[in-house]
This record gives sequence, C-alpha cells and structure tokens, in this order.
Amino acid sequence: MTENGGLDDRYVAAFDVVRSPARVDILLALAEQASANPDAPALSFSALHDRVDIDDSGQFNYHLDKLRDHLVHSTDDGYRLSPRGHEVAGAILSGAFTAGEDRPPEPLDQSCPYCDAEVEAAYEQGQIVVECANDHTLFTSSIPHDLATEASLADVLAAVRARARFNLQIVLEGTCTYCYGAVDWSVTHREEQPEPVLYEGRCTRCGVGYSAPPNYAVLFHPAVIAFFWDQGVDVREIVAWEIGDWTVEQTVVSEDPFRLRLVFAADDGRLTVTVDDTASVVETVETPQEDSEPSA
Repeated sequence: MTENGGLDDRYVAAFDVVRSPARVDILLALAEQASANPDAPALSFSALHDRVDIDDSGQFNYHLDKLRDHLVHSTDDGYRLSPRGHEVAGAILSGAFTAGEDRPPEPLDQSCPYCDAEVEAAYEQGQIVVECANDHTLFTSSIPHDLATEASLADVLAAVRARARFNLQIVLEGTCTYCYGAVDWSVTHREEQPEPVLYEGRCTRCGVGYSAPPNYAVLFHPAVIAFFWDQGVDVREIVAWEIGDWTVEQTVVSEDPFRLRLVFAADDGRLTVTVDDTASVVETVETPQEDSEPSA
C-alpha cells in the first residue's frame, strides 16, 4: 500500500501485464512450444502470431511488447518464456487462479492420532484438508483447482506431500512460500489442547500463517533423517499425522529459555532431540534401544 492508502503502482502493473486474453494466449503458446520442443522453445514473430488469435499484427506486437523482457525474452531464435514467464504460465495452466467447486470428504485408510476416528480428505476453498470425524485438523495445503479435480483426493494428497515437505523446510528457515517475506516463529504451550505444543509462524509481509507440531517440524533435520534411514525408515514416507507413531516422548523441560525434548524410537534405537522456541534443533543424542531408560 502507498502512504495515501492506494495500491502500489508496481502491484497493479504486475496484474495488468496479463489481464488480457491475448497476452495469456501468447504465454500459453510459448509454454506449449517449450513443452513440445524443449530443445527449441523459441518461436519467431510470425510463428507465434500464427498461434495466437489476433489478426492485426500491430495489436499482436502491442501485446507482445507488454510481455517482453519480464515474461518473454527475445533471442536470436525468436521469442521464449523467461523463468518468470514459466511461473506465470504454469500458474495459469495449473488452475491456480480458477474458481471451482469444493469436493466433499473422501475417506482415507488411516486413523486420527488423537482419537482414532476415521480420517477424511476434502477440498475446501482452494485447500486440501485432512480431518477426522471429531474435527481434528491434521493437514492442510493449498493446491490448484485443476489438480483437485483430476484424481481421487488420496492421490492428490500423495502428489502434494513432497511440496508440503519442501515448503515446510522453507518457512521454518524464515521465508514465506507465498510472497518470500520474513516469517516470524513462536511456540504455544497449552496442555489442554490435542496438540499441547504447536509451532506457529506468521509472514510479516502478506500475513499468511503456518503451523506445525514439534515432531513434524524437526522431521527433516539431518540428524533425524539419518537416524530413521539407519533404522530402515524413509521419512519421506511418513505423513504428518503418522509421525506420532514414532514419537515416544514430547516434554517441555524448560519454559525460559523454552526447551522441548522429543524422543523418536525405531527398532534398534532412540533419538532424543532438543528444540527451542523457534523450532530450531539445539541438540541431538542417539542411544541404542536396549540402553534407553523409560521416560520420566
């Protein structure tokens, strides 16, 4: 926003670039060329004009100029999408900006870690949401509408898990995956809640919020990955609401400074992870299973 309360001209101009169907057609024509001919992704002026429904060459050139440099690069071989152009074309093709209907819940072959109720996945307001019959929310992730309509929600969930893991690591390092602003993290500790300790992040630029339980927040730390791998377990196969099956202890050992002790267990050993109030790992200790004492 500007000082007078209006939108910054940069943001208005960013959407103005692709507000016309003609410019969208140009981007999609170049995306189609890059997909069909990855070794020759550029199109000459005339070849590109032939693929776009604009008879007047002057009008075509006007719209192409609006895209040039930022979203479309002019090269010796012709015109091709810039990296940013690929992002915009990809968002359009994915249906990210397409309005669509929600999908009703579909059962998953899993149970809730809090109450053992049946777990269901639904598509609501642009997100895939995993909940149990008792309204325990286990997982949410924004997905393009087109993806949500092309397969069962179980398959959609499998498709977005890798991106969700990747995004979690980015935001835990302090960068928003929506606007690339800074994310501030804090911890809440309420014993009466189903998840008594929860890490919560808030983007300081766009305001989007994030949350993760402690055992999932540290699941992709190198020490945790290595521990599970040595035990024959690939952490990429563990979904967010199943990590409790591998967690035998979660104890707040200090409020100031905040320290949380997590203990993961597998067949031959245990890994104790100490975490601070920003979900950063401050210590890891691995012990053989037979040498581990029961938790206090």
